[in-house]
Amino acid sequence: NETVLHMKGYNREDVIGHYGLDFLPEKDHARAIEDMGALFDGKIEHTPFMEYLLLGKDGNEIPCEASASLLRDGRGNIVGLISVERDLRDRKKAEQQLRDSEEKYRNLVNSLADVILEFGMDGICTFCSPQIFNMLGYEEDEVIGWHVLDSVHPEDKDVVVERMGEAYSSDQTLTQEFRLRHKDGHYIVVSSRGGVVKGDDAIRKYVGSVRDVTESRQVVDRLRTSEEQYRMLVETSPYGIQENDISGVITFSNRAHHEILGYEDGELIGKYIWDLLSGDDRKEELKAYFATLVSEQPLPNPYFTKNRTKNGRAIDVQVDWNYRYDARGQLVGFVSIITDITERKRAEEMLKESEDLLKQAEKLAGIGSWQWNLRDNTFSISEGMRLLYGTEVTEFAHIKDLVEPLIHPDDREAVYKAAGVVTAKGSGKT
Repeated sequence: NETVLHMKGYNREDVIGHYGLDFLPEKDHARAIEDMGALFDGKIEHTPFMEYLLLGKDGNEIPCEASASLLRDGRGNIVGLISVERDLRDRKKAEQQLRDSEEKYRNLVNSLADVILEFGMDGICTFCSPQIFNMLGYEEDEVIGWHVLDSVHPEDKDVVVERMGEAYSSDQTLTQEFRLRHKDGHYIVVSSRGGVVKGDDAIRKYVGSVRDVTESRQVVDRLRTSEEQYRMLVETSPYGIQENDISGVITFSNRAHHEILGYEDGELIGKYIWDLLSGDDRKEELKAYFATLVSEQPLPNPYFTKNRTKNGRAIDVQVDWNYRYDARGQLVGFVSIITDITERKRAEEMLKESEDLLKQAEKLAGIGSWQWNLRDNTFSISEGMRLLYGTEVTEFAHIKDLVEPLIHPDDREAVYKAAGVVTAKGSGKT
């Protein structure tokens, strides 16, 4: 299809009539032949998604994820295969950027004069940077497994517990001063700054920096780094991601969302969400629906509508959305994932049109068709066959439910015998 051609940089005539291996680097040929052999031998019906390198028209290798399924004719014979390919370049780029960011974070931690500590919700230390030796005389592995209060001065423990409790119950980064015991037994005064890192709405760990109060620099906030990494992943997502406030004004829109609608980066910010719709009737409908969401806050459900691109083209979109709340639980807006489903809608309409034509053809020819699911032994008949038999039922839980009421007693044995031939040989008639 056009997506695959665009991904590889080919024209349709460059591809049709060529072998699939022509578009793989030679080093992947053996693996591809082995995977396809398992399909054509009938050992499996489809392969899971596996990573391959594809050759673009310019000779560059394109990382992709591919899955293949058998293509059978009406008699169940294998006649080919259908392959689904996903371009992994954006994902690979995002993964590499994430690895680079993590490496930068590790290098930053190791280069800071401050000590970085991470504690689980049970108060046990799970990470400690190597600067702990210069500050307290301990090696890293001596500190891992410590409880957060193990080296705190007895007179400061209550204050530390109170302040960390505030951190666990809020989104604030807190700073406090207290005394820590050095390995040789004396205490030093430190300034600690940290907060809670959350994931999937559940508190995961407390991340903080500890420095001698004579130090002048502060550690980079790990939580802010995580937020920046999240923002980077959002910007590299192939799906449109949008945030809007409770008045319907778009406050954030990622690059993919701009590309779907044909806008330059930043042009969607400040627009109302209904400004993107195709047709005034849809705008009024969305305004009424949006007002209900803000006032009643029902459970989120996907929203299907038509958007109009910057150049005036109407496209079908699916909007999967959820509410955004502040730290006090007040509704402040919405976050949405926008998917262009224009091609999917067109395919569904073509399928429905094909099914309608089949029904009309059966009706005109006075014929019918049936399907027998051998996995659960259920039977279904077409509208044409229903009319032929004069029955109101089109679905049958078992072949007997079709044969017994509709087939003449003298002919039932022949029908069952033919059915046995079908299951044994793949085809038959009576």
